[in-house]
Amino acid sequence: MTRLHRVVLLFTGICLFLSCTSSPGDGGAVRIATLKGPGAISMIPLIHETLKPGDRDTTLEFLVFDEPMQVRSLMLRQETDIAVLPSTLGALMYNMDVPYHLAAIAVWGNLYLLGPAGPPMKWESLRGERVHLMARGMTPDILFRYLVQQNGLDPEKDIRADYSFPTHIDLAQAMAGGRVRYGVVSEPSVTMVLDKNNALVRMFDLNQEWQKVRGDSLPIPQTAVMVKASFANDHPEKLKEFIDRYREACGWVNRNPEAAGELLTRHGIMPDGNVAARSIPYSNIRLEMAANVEEAIYDYFRVFYAFDPRILGGKLPDEQFILKK
Repeated sequence: MTRLHRVVLLFTGICLFLSCTSSPGDGGAVRIATLKGPGAISMIPLIHETLKPGDRDTTLEFLVFDEPMQVRSLMLRQETDIAVLPSTLGALMYNMDVPYHLAAIAVWGNLYLLGPAGPPMKWESLRGERVHLMARGMTPDILFRYLVQQNGLDPEKDIRADYSFPTHIDLAQAMAGGRVRYGVVSEPSVTMVLDKNNALVRMFDLNQEWQKVRGDSLPIPQTAVMVKASFANDHPEKLKEFIDRYREACGWVNRNPEAAGELLTRHGIMPDGNVAARSIPYSNIRLEMAANVEEAIYDYFRVFYAFDPRILGGKLPDEQFILKK
């Protein structure tokens, strides 16, 4: 049994034991699917409340996965009330008529270009270099190629994009082992890689580079909180309670990174609590209601649409995509 399976079974097993897998309308738990990394990190106080001995919180149920496609599968089957995953994938699901809406943004850019230590990096220095990216067409790939383009290089001709590592975990391990010279990696993997390979440094913070080329202070609305339409319609009070608690959890994590790291290790979500704690200041965790940052969201989507409309399902999501309640 893989470690991922152990984590998922841990969470589902507890909820089955507590008889909390019924629908919210039956008084059961609100089911939330999220990812290892900033998604799970941002809500670790809530996860802890469902797992701590004694007085557990039985109103929430968490499923934690390694890859966005696993959360996508639950959404396709409508088996989760709330899904935390890349915002572009959330838009794609909506445009596929999967009944979920964007309620909030929880992570505002946690991608970095790592490369060998040396003089300050310029984009021109990447000309002719091989840069490893996780999965063509996914957020790290499109965002990096957009920034390459905006800084005067042709992403198809002037750099050699390499997709030989299919997941962010594979790429991070390769960089930690010294097998990759340049790669785009997300937190908390960045901190882990830099711990294990001191020949590498953060060359570019893609969030800062995005703000430079956009000419504004709007960060990257990277991670979406998607809500099933029927849940939002039938249980607005439960949704509001969750959002309020989630916002408080994000604030607590930012104020208490060491304690958050300890909880992540205790519950088997992160192998190294110290790494998780040190990654938090670089993860840009902050919960904002989507209706309040609609301009930033659609500016971001337009970049992906211009590169390849298929990433978003062939069109920009319409005005009903963002939950206004």
